[in-house]
Amino acid sequence: MQLTAPVTKFGEIEMFLGATVDLGTTPPVQTPYLGRSVQRDTVFHFDAGTDVYELTADDGRVYVMQSYSQEIDPTLSLDRLAGLGSVLKVPAGWTFSVRHLDAPLDVRDVDGIAVVVQDELRNTYQLEA
Repeated sequence: MQLTAPVTKFGEIEMFLGATVDLGTTPPVQTPYLGRSVQRDTVFHFDAGTDVYELTADDGRVYVMQSYSQEIDPTLSLDRLAGLGSVLKVPAGWTFSVRHLDAPLDVRDVDGIAVVVQDELRNTYQLEA
């Protein structure tokens, strides 16, 4: 991926500002399972042989987890993500699932816009276009 944003190093980790999300009111209202458009040009790449964690909306759209949060549940870890289906209170018609990838998966924005949702634990998922 070619970056146009300045890169900053935190120790050995390089980071860049990929997007800013305006959540509206102060303090921001973070409504779980509400799609928000984020202006950014990114690709989330997942290797074959790995698991991805997905929300499927009642209309069949699939959102792939791009990050998990310890803000609400400080004990949440990568090892516990597969069990989120028994923890989350998804809206009627929505499901949480784990998909094992047989082939690589790239989750991309569409024309510079990514649609993201958060669950009630503030884990973030992007619409698979």
